[in-house]
Amino acid sequence: MPAPVVVFEVISPGRGNRRRDEEKVVEYESVPSMLRYVVVESESRSFRAFWREPGEQAWHRDAADSAGPIHQPEFGIDLSLDDVYSGIDFD
Repeated sequence: MPAPVVVFEVISPGRGNRRRDEEKVVEYESVPSMLRYVVVESESRSFRAFWREPGEQAWHRDAADSAGPIHQPEFGIDLSLDDVYSGIDFD
């Protein structure tokens, strides 16, 4: 079975989950094959990306982004936030 390269995760609502989510960032950083971890917000239209080049150990941490796109160079695609949040209304 191939090792994970990219992980997308939708974070749970609520402040109490933020610490757990940061712990996941550290855990995923310890998986050598993982090159990108994308955290998608569930309460607003935004995401954060953590990424590294093959062979690097530490994540590059992009600031929260509400415009996009979500770059996926590992697959040669970009995902628009319109596609990610299609049909979701935050009002």
